[in-house]
Amino acid sequence: MNVARFLTLIKKYKKTAMGISFIILIVGGYNLFKKTSLPQFITVERKTLIEEVAVTGKTKAVKSVDLAFEKAGKIAWVGAEIGDKVFAGKILVQLDTSELSAQLKEAEAGVFGAQAKLDALVKGSRPESIAVKEAHYADTQKSVDDAFVTLTDAVRNGYTRADDAVRGKVDSFFVNPRSSSPSLNFNVSDSQLTINVTSGRVRTEEALTAWASLLTRLPSGDALLTLIPSLKTSLQVVSDFLDNVVLALNRANTIPSLSQSTIDGWRADASSARTTLATAITNLTNATEAVRSAESARAIAEKELTLERAGSTQEQIAEQQFQVKQTEARRDAIKAQLSKAILSAPFAGLVTKQDAKRGALANPQTVLVSLMSQNALNIEANVPEVDIGKIQVGNKVRITLDAFTGESFLGTISFIDPAETIVDGVVNFKVTIVFDTLDTRMKSGLTANLSIEVLKKENVLALPQVAIIETDMGIFVDKKEEKVIVRTPITTGIRTEDGFVEIRSGLNEGDKVLNVGIKLPS
Repeated sequence: MNVARFLTLIKKYKKTAMGISFIILIVGGYNLFKKTSLPQFITVERKTLIEEVAVTGKTKAVKSVDLAFEKAGKIAWVGAEIGDKVFAGKILVQLDTSELSAQLKEAEAGVFGAQAKLDALVKGSRPESIAVKEAHYADTQKSVDDAFVTLTDAVRNGYTRADDAVRGKVDSFFVNPRSSSPSLNFNVSDSQLTINVTSGRVRTEEALTAWASLLTRLPSGDALLTLIPSLKTSLQVVSDFLDNVVLALNRANTIPSLSQSTIDGWRADASSARTTLATAITNLTNATEAVRSAESARAIAEKELTLERAGSTQEQIAEQQFQVKQTEARRDAIKAQLSKAILSAPFAGLVTKQDAKRGALANPQTVLVSLMSQNALNIEANVPEVDIGKIQVGNKVRITLDAFTGESFLGTISFIDPAETIVDGVVNFKVTIVFDTLDTRMKSGLTANLSIEVLKKENVLALPQVAIIETDMGIFVDKKEEKVIVRTPITTGIRTEDGFVEIRSGLNEGDKVLNVGIKLPS
């Protein structure tokens, strides 16, 4: 504003009230004009700059699997429901295998016949000696068969004794003993012992139920031997439970409604139950060892018989050996089909889907059960093509989750997919981020906001973006030199999310440049 013109206006209006107000308005406006018209400068400083790529992703279980049968079949058994925590190897679903079991018996008979013919070909030079060896081998075979019969009886008897010990004797002083929430009908001062007893009753019920189910399809021969370790584990579960029951009874508190004689009776029942179970464990152990001993004796007898039957030609023996292998291959193929009639957990985890229903028909390749690992999460995100060249395995990542407002986490790039992923017609590349420290509150499927650190430069010259001018002619700043402002070309480097730009050339530390992006007060 022209100063002379400004003074003339003041003289013209100073003698009136309106004039005084006008003068104040004019003076204030003039002062504001002067104040806001003054150039404001930013000093070039050294900073640590971090270039980041921002993307979003989802948390995901490290391990997850969908399970389906290869062939159709009728579902005979379901071993887990949605939300169940299962161990590796746990049977989740099993198809009806009665037809395959019959085929297996036929195939095993074929193996036996082929082997018998092979044995006949392997003749020794002394018939009398062969006859002795054959008789001895037959005796050892019978011993094996008898041992398996005894073992089968011990398995069935073990369940009977365990069932009687728990359900027949100990359950009398439980409330809802076979439910998922059993409780004692007497008081024990030790709360942890009470928890051990009640939780032990739940595990015992699971063990007995599984054993009862096994008895309906109890295998024979060597297949039965493979079950013995798990049955011994079940007996140990029952034994531990009974030990805790006896300990609880010894610490039971008498009340008016519960006499000492009643408690003494319960103690007698519990003691009897322990004795019954100990007998079952001993019988099962002895029967198992008897089978192994009998099989060892049979194997020795078989080798001795083979040596005596050395009279046949090697060509005949080789041909029959081939026949034996053929029958064994058919038997093994049926066994493989039997194994495919079972869906079991490949790893310990949580069941997230269970569509199997007992008695329903399972269609081939239709997912029935889904499983995911617990407490093992990572993040998957899609990075646009324009940014993927900046990212490397090992880059650090700042993570925020919509589920945990105000909290942040740290992670690291662990994998970059070499193949592209098309998202809405745009080329992206999938990257995997692992948490440096996993929070147990996290779940699969959470939205994750990611800031990937792709480059970090320390002690470099920097200016805010608002002080930089970019045109078709290049990149410039308005630099203060003495009392004038000179438009100066510069070279820039990395740019940060918080608005700073690296200055590679054109300026020195301490230089002042005009803040061309400043906003006037509203």
